[in-house]
Amino acid sequence: MIQTQHHNLVFDAGAKFNNTSDAGKNIVAPFLHHKGIKTIDALVISHSDNDHIGGAQHLLNDFPVAKLISSDQTALPNAHACLAGQSWQWDGVTFTVLNPTAMQRGSKNNLSCVLRVSNQSHSVLLSGDIEQQAESQLIKRYPEQLKSTILVAPHHGSNTSSTAAFINAVDAKIVLYPAGYLNRYHFPSQQVQRRYQQQETIGYNTAQHGAILLHLKQQNSPQLTTWRQAAKKVWTTAATD
Repeated sequence: MIQTQHHNLVFDAGAKFNNTSDAGKNIVAPFLHHKGIKTIDALVISHSDNDHIGGAQHLLNDFPVAKLISSDQTALPNAHACLAGQSWQWDGVTFTVLNPTAMQRGSKNNLSCVLRVSNQSHSVLLSGDIEQQAESQLIKRYPEQLKSTILVAPHHGSNTSSTAAFINAVDAKIVLYPAGYLNRYHFPSQQVQRRYQQQETIGYNTAQHGAILLHLKQQNSPQLTTWRQAAKKVWTTAATD
């Protein structure tokens, strides 16, 4: 979730677990309600894999959504197409879509929406599940524009993504791995983590740290809070040991 002074954007909605339970209902919506958010100004669904789109319908039912954006309009017929070159500003923050292009072909992963969010001091690159092919195309299209303070690791830290060239082009100070605890794919891969470490990029993993909150104010260093540590209780201190 990206929150500016007066606007809210949600990027992806988590998985649908069964007919009565999904991440939109159980995780995203409660967080938004806790934050006092009543409207989603933009809901971006990077692509239609279940772990990204599964909670979207609950959010659409639970909140007024001003604009729905996705790379897969077959799965979400009412969505606006996510296309490279689209850009808008909210409250001095610029949102720019970098992927996919209108003529681009490839897997659902490589057609993921990639969104760069920036103010005058900091930037965040939200990468969906792009893999090596899309990373290479992005480097060719935007050799100077990928650099970002914060990177959400492509494809949860899969070894099919986060090539050395892409990591070097983004040159992030912090990488966030969106991965489930003890997930069956063993994300993030050790090879990927080593590649970021070689770039001296500091990594945070949701499986270990829980929710990760970042405050990016102009002229200040990013302020990062990990929820598992901030809300630590006696009975949770060894949760990931």
